[in-house]
Amino acid sequence: MVCLRSADNIAWTMPFSDKILVRQTFAPFELSSEEDPRINGSILFVPSERGIYIHDVNNGEQLAAILFEKRLQYLSDYDGYNNCFYAVVADEVHCLVLEILN
Repeated sequence: MVCLRSADNIAWTMPFSDKILVRQTFAPFELSSEEDPRINGSILFVPSERGIYIHDVNNGEQLAAILFEKRLQYLSDYDGYNNCFYAVVADEVHCLVLEILN
């Protein structure tokens, strides 16, 4: 494993011989106003191999979609402190910030 501070600056390295487990399937999940008070009601996240689709739970309307060129390998639980998810796509970690527009 390697931690990079910038493109060419390695902060630390560590050997890691065990396999890292990756979720094989992504089940839809709901994010409610209890988890993020900025949300009025609930929204449904539907992860797929190439993206994440976000729907209004009440009427099924698609609110947003995030599409990736490569395969989604992992999606973290919601980080309520930073209002984001972390996604691993093609062995890169992406921070997906949930913006709520009024």
